[in-house]
Amino acid sequence: MNRSAFNRRIYLTAFLLFVLFFLITIKLFNLHFSEKIIIPHADPVDTGRGYILDRNGYVLALSIVKESIFANPEEISDPLLVARALSPVVEVSVPKLLERLQKGKRFVWIKRRADDSVVESVRALNIKGINFRNEYQRMYPYNDLAAGIIGFVGVDNTGLEGLEHRFNSVLSGRDEIVKDEIAREIYQKKNLRLTIDRLIQNIAEEELQSAVAGHRADQGAAVVLEVQTGRILALAKVPSFNLNRYRDYNQHIRKVFTVVDSFEPGSTLKIIAAASLLENRPDLLKKEYVCEGKIDVAVLLLIALMSTAG
Repeated sequence: MNRSAFNRRIYLTAFLLFVLFFLITIKLFNLHFSEKIIIPHADPVDTGRGYILDRNGYVLALSIVKESIFANPEEISDPLLVARALSPVVEVSVPKLLERLQKGKRFVWIKRRADDSVVESVRALNIKGINFRNEYQRMYPYNDLAAGIIGFVGVDNTGLEGLEHRFNSVLSGRDEIVKDEIAREIYQKKNLRLTIDRLIQNIAEEELQSAVAGHRADQGAAVVLEVQTGRILALAKVPSFNLNRYRDYNQHIRKVFTVVDSFEPGSTLKIIAAASLLENRPDLLKKEYVCEGKIDVAVLLLIALMSTAG
C-alpha cells in the first residue's frame, strides 16, 4: 500500500470536511442575523371577538379592523429626523418617539389602531422602517347603553369588566380552536345573545336619569324583569359612561352597584321572624307593640315588572 497516497486522501477528505463545515457555519450565521427570515407564528390566528347582541339581534358590541403603526429601529438611520416627521401626524411628542426609536429592538409600537387619515398621512411620508399591521378594535355602537352590563376590553382585546370579562374566552374564541378554509388554525369566536331588550334598556336609562336628576340623588338603579320567565330585560344604572372612552371615567362611575354592592335585605326577613314567632310563642299575638324607629336610605331603586303578551 502506498503510504503517501493514503495520507493525501486523508488530508483531502479532512480539507473538504473543513470547507463544508465552514460553509455551513457561515450560512447559519447569515440565517440567524438575517432580517428577511419570517418565522411562522405558532399561535392560532386571531379573528377578533364575537358580537354581543340584545334579545332581538341588535348589535351592542362588535370588532372592526384598524391599522396600527410600528417601527423597526434597526432600519432607521436618523431617529431624530423620523421622530420630528411623525410627531405632528401621530400626535406623540418627539422625546417619546425618539425614546422608542432608539431602543435596541426590531419592533416598537408607534400608534395602535390609528384613524384612517393618520395611517394615510404616515404612509405618504414613505419612511423606511415604518410599517403597518392590521388589528381588531372593539366598538360599541350605542356608546353608554347598558355600559355596566356589557363592560369593555383593554388594548389587547382582553375583557376587563362586565360580560366582556366574564365571557372573554367565549367571545375571543380561546375556548375552541378550529381550522379555516385554507387549513390555518384559528380561534373560534362566538356571539353572545342577551335577554336585554335594547328599547326597554334605553327607556329605563332615560327615565332613571330624569328621576335621579329630579331627586338630586347621587346614583340610581332600575331593573326590568319579565314576569313569566324571570329574564332581565333591562338593568340600568346612573351615572353611566361611554364604553368607547371608558378610560375617561373613574371606578366609581363604572361600578354597577346594583349587582356589586351588598344591601341588607331588611323587611324581606320579617316574614321568617313572624313565622317563627307564630310557631313558638302564639301567646304573643295578644300583645301590642309600638315601633318608632326608622332609617332613610339615600338610594333610588326602581323595580318595574313587565309581562309579555300571550
